[in-house]
Amino acid sequence: MQMRNNERLVVGNTSRPAISVGYSAILDRQIQRKEFSVTSFGLYGMRARWAVLLGLFAGAAMGCSSTSAPSSGPAILHMYTSSSPAGPWTIQTVPVSGVDVVSLVDPAPILMPDGRLLVYYTMNNQPLGDPGQGQPNNQWKIGVAQSTDNGVSFTHMGVVFTGSSSTIDPFPLIIDASGTIRLFMAGPFGSPNIFSITATDNTGFHFASTLDAGFRAMGHGDPEAIKIGSTYFLYSGGTYFTSSDGLNFGPFGGHPVLGTGGGFNAINGGNGTYLAAFECENLLVCTASSSDGITWTQTSQVGFGSVPGLVRTSDGIYRIYTPGP
Repeated sequence: MQMRNNERLVVGNTSRPAISVGYSAILDRQIQRKEFSVTSFGLYGMRARWAVLLGLFAGAAMGCSSTSAPSSGPAILHMYTSSSPAGPWTIQTVPVSGVDVVSLVDPAPILMPDGRLLVYYTMNNQPLGDPGQGQPNNQWKIGVAQSTDNGVSFTHMGVVFTGSSSTIDPFPLIIDASGTIRLFMAGPFGSPNIFSITATDNTGFHFASTLDAGFRAMGHGDPEAIKIGSTYFLYSGGTYFTSSDGLNFGPFGGHPVLGTGGGFNAINGGNGTYLAAFECENLLVCTASSSDGITWTQTSQVGFGSVPGLVRTSDGIYRIYTPGP
C-alpha cells in the first residue's frame, strides 16, 4: 500500500510495529547514489540511517488502516500520537509553514506555561548526504515554530541560533515559572561539546548572543534535559549527568541510561512519574517511565524514527515528533 502525504496510519503496539511513510525524491536520490554515512553508532550516522529506512519502508505497511489528515507546506515532521504513553500510536505528517528547507531534523517540542506549543529543530539545507556533516556556507541554523492547534500544524517563527561545524540537536528546558527557555545544543562534529544559550524573554523566540557559562562537554549525543526536584538531569549519548544549577553537569563520562544514545526526551508525567521517548534500538522509538529519572522501565514500542521529541499537549494527547523527509 502506498501512503500519500495526506494520510496517516494506525500503528499497532507490536514487537516490530509496521509503518508506512511518504515517498521522498530526496531520500530516493540519497539511497540510489549512496551519499550518506552508514556508521553503526554515532551521532551523525543516525540521521542517515533514518533517511535510509524512510526510503525503504515508504509504501510498505502491514496491518494498518489509513485515515486522512492535513499535511501540506514547504516542510514536514512525522508525529506519533496516543492518548496513553503505553500506546497504541498513530502516525501522520505535520506541516511546518513559512520555512523553505530540504528537511527539518532533531525536532524538540515544548509546552509553554501560557499554553503555546513550540518545536525547535535543525534546519537542513543539505540536499544529499547526512545533514550533520555539512550545510551551505558552513552554517547550521536552529529554528523554532509555534502551533495553535495542539501540534497538528506549525508556523515557523524564525531562526534562534546560527552556528558552524555541525551545531545540531536543539533541546529546550524551561528554567523558571515565566517560561524562560535554556536551549541545549550539540556540536561541533568531532568534539565532545554540549552547550546552551538562554532566552532573553518568555516568548521562546529570542535568545542571548553569547553562550551560557558552565560545563556541559561530556561527550557526543543529543542533549535533552529535565529538572526533577532540585536536580537537573542531562541525557546525552546513552548516558545521564546531573547538576544543581542547570549549567554545570557531571560526572565526566556520566551514568548509563536506556537506549542507543539516539535521543532520550524525558518529561514530567505527573503524579510522581516521568515519561521518556527514546531510541531503544537503532531507528526504533520506544517509551519508558521512571519515578526518579535514573531507573527507567520501557512501556511501549512506538515505531521507526530517530531523535524523538515527546510532549503532552493541552488536550491530553501524547505526541512524539521525529524528522521529516
